[in-house]
Amino acid sequence: MTLTPTNVTAPTPDATTITHLTSSDPGQPTVVMAAAGTPHSLYQARQNLTESAANVDDFALDLDRFVRSELPRINSAIEAGTATVADLMTATRVLVRAQQHAIPRAYEDRQLAAEITRQLGFIAASIERHAQAVKAPPGDGLLSVSGFTEVLCAWAGAAGLSPMLDYDGYWLRNRHAPLTFTGEREELVFNELVNRTVDVAASIMRLLNDLRTGVVAFDNPGTVTELNIQALKLISLYEAYRDLGRKNDAGTMIFSPAFFMRMRQYLLSFPIAGVVHDGPNATFSPNQARIDVAFGISTRDYQGTLATRLPKMTPAHRELMVTEMALPSIADAVVAILDLPSDWPKMAPAEIFSQARERGATFVETMTALKRLLAAQIQLSNVHFGRISTHLTKPSAALTPAQADAMPVKPTGGVGGNDVAHTREIVDMRKTHPVVSVLFAAF
Repeated sequence: MTLTPTNVTAPTPDATTITHLTSSDPGQPTVVMAAAGTPHSLYQARQNLTESAANVDDFALDLDRFVRSELPRINSAIEAGTATVADLMTATRVLVRAQQHAIPRAYEDRQLAAEITRQLGFIAASIERHAQAVKAPPGDGLLSVSGFTEVLCAWAGAAGLSPMLDYDGYWLRNRHAPLTFTGEREELVFNELVNRTVDVAASIMRLLNDLRTGVVAFDNPGTVTELNIQALKLISLYEAYRDLGRKNDAGTMIFSPAFFMRMRQYLLSFPIAGVVHDGPNATFSPNQARIDVAFGISTRDYQGTLATRLPKMTPAHRELMVTEMALPSIADAVVAILDLPSDWPKMAPAEIFSQARERGATFVETMTALKRLLAAQIQLSNVHFGRISTHLTKPSAALTPAQADAMPVKPTGGVGGNDVAHTREIVDMRKTHPVVSVLFAAF
């Protein structure tokens, strides 16, 4: 079903009228959007989309101005009911028409092409979010904007990237002067936290990988110090996620459940040029999973989960994860150093400690520091699940069926499609796995 605006005057800076969208498919019902008979900032923004722009740099500047300033206001207006998705579609057509001469043919600046692709991705996700909210099938929103998919795919091709705004574009490459869907402080707060999580995991993994491969020794006092520093980083991160649930003097949470529910609607999946792409799910960034694998905390079910995530990672993360999964784990290294039997999970922790003490005081201190790091990782995992409870599970229970049905990203599970029970299983695994409950319980 392709949605087409009807009764639309030529877009001008001072007037437009959009009454509804109709279906091009016989037998499909008309999708009534809303009426817009008053001037809207969308059309005033057209003045900023300089139609006389003669080069790609002008296009990039105009696009940045639109996505950074206008798009959050438009999205908020649509959510508030003072504008419609048809307004956004029309403004996007203006952008495409005004800048078609900038579509690359053999463009060499891949960095700029990547940024243009990323910013067009914000527009694409916004269109789809609002179109799906009024029951347009996934992908029909983009198909209703003539020429936009061609422009998006052309720039993505020039950049050598997927045309979809993925977790790399929305989170990892969006940390300096970040773009947002809503323009709200809370979206910026969550962006900063996700990127801190990535940075902390990367710092921890550099040390753990050195331990796993023998670059750093278990009986080196410097190893103990470095492990304690990394544990403090995790504790600080835990406190930041914990504070998202704290209430201010007015009795409202610093990061409100209502906003979380609102923001995640823009992280939806949809097809582009016939290919379905996953939305920018931060879960696909392998942060805690890398630490799990490094310690040797894994089950057959968890390995299956990681296998389904690998294709959804960026090429760099996928290569990194595959490489690290092939390395011996911290548990493997400890078992080899202590010459423990293959059935060590059946041993008493006190027996393991006795053998570790024979390796010397520094080795025991290293194991204690590793346990402290592992405990901080588990604590962070717990608070993540706590935020799911306070910001998703409990608020979703208060929604009416009609409210839940209107959400493109349903409140019954994660953006990536896993339900809350599956996430709970992973959280529990981190606490009950033999590496935790036996090997490191000894220290």
